[in-house]
Amino acid sequence: MARVFAGNEQLVDPEVFEAVKRLSNDYFVFAEFDIDRRNIDWLIIRAASGNGDDAQTSAAILTEMKRISAPITGTVQDEWRVERLDGTIEVVSGGQEKNPYWQAVSGANALRAWLWNHHRLFCDDTSGGPEIQESNFSVWPDVLILPRREQRLDHRLPVRPTNGFGMWWFDLERWLNHVETWRPNQRDRTRRYTESELVRLAALLDTHEVHDGRKDGTPPAPVAIAPPHPIASFEPVAAYFRALEDQVASLTSRVAQLEVLVDQLEMAFPDQSPDPERNGNGDRNGTREPAPAEPVRTNGAPVDHAQALIEIARGYAEANKRAVFPAVLKDLERRLGVSLKQSNYDGLGSARAWFDQAVERGIIRYGPEDESGAPTILPGDEEPSDRARRRTRA
Repeated sequence: MARVFAGNEQLVDPEVFEAVKRLSNDYFVFAEFDIDRRNIDWLIIRAASGNGDDAQTSAAILTEMKRISAPITGTVQDEWRVERLDGTIEVVSGGQEKNPYWQAVSGANALRAWLWNHHRLFCDDTSGGPEIQESNFSVWPDVLILPRREQRLDHRLPVRPTNGFGMWWFDLERWLNHVETWRPNQRDRTRRYTESELVRLAALLDTHEVHDGRKDGTPPAPVAIAPPHPIASFEPVAAYFRALEDQVASLTSRVAQLEVLVDQLEMAFPDQSPDPERNGNGDRNGTREPAPAEPVRTNGAPVDHAQALIEIARGYAEANKRAVFPAVLKDLERRLGVSLKQSNYDGLGSARAWFDQAVERGIIRYGPEDESGAPTILPGDEEPSDRARRRTRA
């Protein structure tokens, strides 16, 4: 069973404490400690001491813990609020951030920088020098939202963050199963923590051991508790439908966002909407429209890709939303119906090089970087068809 360390033991949530004790021996749990004047509720790190393929992986998950007594309403970019029975509205605290999700993201980014900055004090191999990058110490952000009392709360939040980084959970058992099974995508680049390193890290975080599961005489209880017979035989079916329900909810949310984006684009470009007097054919209001420019390819990047990128960037701007680099790339591939990676990003080798070329040609502009260091995307200054005609005239 897991080893648990705590900074301020008085602040440790007892229910979560009992749950994390059931994690396997590979897990080290750090609770209620401070780094750089920032409080961390839970940090769970899996030591890379498994067998087979697992011997090459590790994991670090930060979890921001919230106890609430009413359903939460909000979006990723807005404040989260609860409405009480008396009609009063209360903001769910996100510390210095707008909501608990961004509080968890900021905490994970700060913890990543702290671990890298102090790695020579607790890591076994300190001779790597500049080869050890800050990104090797990445931390996954979670938000765990539990009721103050045993009650069912139907929260009105998106299914998951739109940028795919982090997650929020409303059920203790499902969160615990997520912690037990989660593995980083870039396993070869993620720090492989050893048990001796994590013991030194506990001292560096000014925490003390409050539970050592390896000394327990009883075997650890399973994380996922099976329901009693005869319902147990239906659990795989129930799990399948729960996963299907999550996927449908995600698609429904995505379609709603796209519908809003289409409405905004139609308002922003009224001349491009069909003329009802033409029934979709012929000239607009008796005038002949200019023939579209022939597609032009530059270093393998077609104009239709550039046009889609412009529309996406303008759509984000019109909606007053931050166009985060990974989200824009996903929207672009979804709209084109192809994976840019399969074409080696039109011969440029990487997504960043592809976007850099778009910036050089004035298709888009880079804005401020987000919390993970990726630039935001802003609309450029002209249409790709204008650039194509200008090159043709030249």
